[in-house]
Amino acid sequence: MPSLEIICIQQLEPTDFSHLPFRVEAETVLTSHRSPQPLFQGDFDKLQGCIYHLLDEKSVTAYNLLKRDWYREGDDSDDNVEFKDEYLPLVKSLLKQLLAASPVGQILFTTDYQFGSDGAERYGSISFSEFWQMHNAGKVKMNASYLISAS
Repeated sequence: MPSLEIICIQQLEPTDFSHLPFRVEAETVLTSHRSPQPLFQGDFDKLQGCIYHLLDEKSVTAYNLLKRDWYREGDDSDDNVEFKDEYLPLVKSLLKQLLAASPVGQILFTTDYQFGSDGAERYGSISFSEFWQMHNAGKVKMNASYLISAS
C-alpha cells in the first residue's frame, strides 16, 4: 500500500494537523512506518527534524488520499502520485506550513509503494512551485523522494 512521509528538516517540535480530514502522525524520531524494508530510512538517518506520516482516516496508508485505484487489476505499480481534488489544497497548505516551520526552509517528501519497484529515485532540491508543477503534470513518482525548498 502507498506511504507518504515528510521530513521537516531541523524542526524541533511537530506541528499539529489534527484539524485535517485525514490523519497526520508526527514524530521527532525519524523512523519510516514502511516495513520490512523502508526505502528511505537511510536518508532519514542523515537528517534531523520531525517526520509526518500522511494517513487515511481509517487505515495506516495513504490509499484514500490518492486518485489511483491501488486494487485495480493490471494497474502499474509505479504510477504517479496524484492527490484527490478534495485533499489537494489541504496537502498543499500542509507542505507550505512545514516549509515555513523548517529553520532551513526545506522538507523531504517521500513516496513509497511496497509492491512497487525495489529501487528508489531521489530528486535534488526543487522549489515548492516546481514540485506542484510536477504534481499537476503527473510527474511525481511513487518510490521517490523530493527535497523541496521554500525558495
